[in-house]
Amino acid sequence: VPGARLALATAWLRLGDPRAPTSLRTLAIERAGEPEGEAAASLLASLPGSLSAADRLERARRLLAGGRSSLAHAELDALDPVLAEAPLPAVLRSMAHLQSGRPSEAERVAAPVARLPGPGEPAAARYVLARAAVRQGRIDEAITRYRQVARERPVVPGLSAAQQADLADDAAFLAAWLPHDLGRNAEAASQIRRFLREHPTARRAPDARWFLAWTLLRSGNRDGARKALRDVASRETGNLRAAALYWLGRTEAGPGALRAAEANYREAAAEVPGGWYALLATARLSQLPAAPPADEPVPPSPLPGPPRDPGQAAALALAIDLAAVGLAEESRALLQRLSRAPDVRGRAALLAEVASFCGDVEVPYRMARDHLPAGVRSRRWSYPDALPGLLRPAASRLGVDPELALAVMRRESAFVAGARSTAGAEGLLQLRPATAARLRAIADIPGAADLSDPAENAILGLAYLGLLADRFPSPAQLLAAYNAGPVAATAWSRERAGLPLDEWVEEIPYRETRNYVRGVIADWFRYLRLSSMPLPSLDPSSPVNPPGSGVAF
Repeated sequence: VPGARLALATAWLRLGDPRAPTSLRTLAIERAGEPEGEAAASLLASLPGSLSAADRLERARRLLAGGRSSLAHAELDALDPVLAEAPLPAVLRSMAHLQSGRPSEAERVAAPVARLPGPGEPAAARYVLARAAVRQGRIDEAITRYRQVARERPVVPGLSAAQQADLADDAAFLAAWLPHDLGRNAEAASQIRRFLREHPTARRAPDARWFLAWTLLRSGNRDGARKALRDVASRETGNLRAAALYWLGRTEAGPGALRAAEANYREAAAEVPGGWYALLATARLSQLPAAPPADEPVPPSPLPGPPRDPGQAAALALAIDLAAVGLAEESRALLQRLSRAPDVRGRAALLAEVASFCGDVEVPYRMARDHLPAGVRSRRWSYPDALPGLLRPAASRLGVDPELALAVMRRESAFVAGARSTAGAEGLLQLRPATAARLRAIADIPGAADLSDPAENAILGLAYLGLLADRFPSPAQLLAAYNAGPVAATAWSRERAGLPLDEWVEEIPYRETRNYVRGVIADWFRYLRLSSMPLPSLDPSSPVNPPGSGVAF
C-alpha cells in the first residue's frame, strides 16, 4: 500500500535509518505524480543527491505519461544545465511543452535533436515535430513527418504504454487522413485505401473505413460513398454503424428514397439509443411523413438486498454514520476504498445506493458505468445531479444551462474532483491552471487557486462556459471551443460557416473534439429528459454561423 510505504519511509527518515533514502527514492519514481510519490520526492529534497539525474529523467517520463507536465518541467529544471541540453532531456521537455499547449516551444527544443541522424531520441524528436506542425496548421509538413514516424517507429519517452503501442499505426493513419483537412478529398481517399491495405487490423482501421466513406461523400463521389457506408454498416457496431446508417439515409435518392431514408434513420436511432446519431435521425424522421421512433424503454432496477458479509455491513453503516455527523470527506474516503475492492461487482448496487444516500455522486456513477445493468436506478446514477446547491444557481447566474454543464462535467472528469488530463487540465470541469488564472482576473472570481476543490472548479468552469456561449452561436460550437480552445473553434466556424450542423460536426478536424461534441450533446439531452425539461431544437440542416468576438483563451 503506497500510503503505508510512505509512512514507514518517513519514520525511518526521522529515526536516521539508512533504509529511508532508498525507500523514498523508489516511491518517488514508482508513484510519480501521485500524492505518495510527490510527498516522497519532497522529503528527498532535504537529502542532497538522493535523486540522480537518471532518477529525475525517469520521473519526468512517468509524469508526462500521467499528464503532469508542470511537475515534469520541474524535474528537468533540476538537472545540471549541461545535461539538460542532451537529447533525452530535450525530448522530454519538448513533450512537456506539447502537453502544456505550447507547440512552438516544443518545436524549438526538439528541432536540434531531430536533425541528428539515427533512431532513439532523434526519431522521437521528429515525432514531436509532426505533432507541433499539426497544432500550428502546417498540414503538408505534418503529413511528411507522420509518414517518417510511421517508418521509423520511434520509442517516445513520455507516451503511455497504450499510446506507444499504437504509435506507428496512428502516425500512418494521420498521414493518410490529414489531406482531408486541406480539402484534398481524392488524395485522402487514395491514402486511406492504402492505409487499409497495409494496416487491415490496426486499431484505427474502423475509423479509416468511416473516413474513406466520408471523404468520398465530401468529394461528390456519391456511389463510392454509399458503397463505403454500406461496408461500414455491415462491419461495425455502435457509433460507427449509426453514423454510416444516418448518412446512408441522407444520401438516398431516386424512387423510394423517402422510404429507404426512413428505414436507415430508424436503424441509426436504434443502434445507439439516445446517442448523437439517434438525435439527428429522430430530427430527420420528424421532417418526414413518419412517426418518430419510440423512446428507449428503461427496465426497472431491483432494490439491492442487505449485505451478507457482516464486515461489509459494518463498513457501510459506518459510512452512513460519518456522513450523518458531518464527516463527509471521511465517509467518501471509506466508500472509495470499498468501491475499489476486487469483488465489488456483487454489491455494486448496494454500494451505489449507500453512496448516493451519503451525498456522493462519483461512486454511484462508477458502479453504474462499470458493474450494473441498464435500469431506472442505474440510469439516474449514470447521470447524477452533482453539486446541486452550487451548480444550478451559479449556472443560472452565469447564463449556462445547468444540464449542459452537468453533461460537460460527466464527460470531462466522470465526477472525480482530483481528475487530471494528459494536457494538464484539472478538476471536475478540467481547467488548465493558466485558463483558471485568466478567468479569475477577467470575471473577478476570488479563489485559492485549488482546481481540485469542487466548488471553485465548478464556478470557474461555469464562468468559462458562459463566456464561450456569449461568443459561439450554437451548443456544438461552444463545446468544440471548450474542448479544443476558442482559437481553433473560431477557425473551423469561419472556414465552414454555412455548412449544415450535421456536416459541420463531421468536419471538425480533431477526432477527440468530434467525439466530445457528439457525446456531450447526447448526454445533455439525456439529462434534460431525466429532469423532465423541454428539449431544445436540434435541426441537422440548420446552417452553422460564424462566431462573434469574445473570449480567445
